[in-house]
Amino acid sequence: RTAPPRGAGCVACLHRNCKIGTPGCECVKEGVPIEDLFDFTCSNWADAEDPPLEYRFGFVQTSVRGQVESWFEFSPSPTFQLRAPAGIVQLVAQVRDSLGAISAISHDTITVVQSVTARRHLLEAGMPSSWAPLVQAEVHTKDGAELNKLVSTLSLETDDRVASNQMSLEGARETKAFLLASMTQLEPSSSKTEEYVCSALSATRMLA
Repeated sequence: RTAPPRGAGCVACLHRNCKIGTPGCECVKEGVPIEDLFDFTCSNWADAEDPPLEYRFGFVQTSVRGQVESWFEFSPSPTFQLRAPAGIVQLVAQVRDSLGAISAISHDTITVVQSVTARRHLLEAGMPSSWAPLVQAEVHTKDGAELNKLVSTLSLETDDRVASNQMSLEGARETKAFLLASMTQLEPSSSKTEEYVCSALSATRMLA
């Protein structure tokens, strides 16, 4: 039996246009829902016997509605980017070698909250105007994996806003109809790997 890949864990930080750890570029673990982008990076992982490595990422969200866990497919990239829903969000990762040996789960935690001012603006009841361009950008690039991830987080954020009276039920229905239509629009051009299909089904279930 082959040994799994080994590494020093994975780190989540608010996305910055500088190298994290250099002077003036600290790792920030707090942000606002959907608007802020977080990087979750698994650096310096190795398996000298069975390269190359692949990485699978996901998140566990704890919010006013309880806890929700979501995983996405393996890919060669050691970095995962997420526009997270509100709550305490634990980012999780596993690393796999070419023979299928998988590491234990690595994790890091971020805190995603709306400011008081932002919450007041949310009382418009419908889908925030900034969401549609984010979704349309993924449809335009024909990136099914990224669209599944975005649909998952937007669905969770929609449910949380309804639960906290920051979005109307009608607004939530319209938002989820838009997300489903976007997935349907992209589906014919997306890859059909087993992992992709599982990710798409998971995102679709969140639209229910």
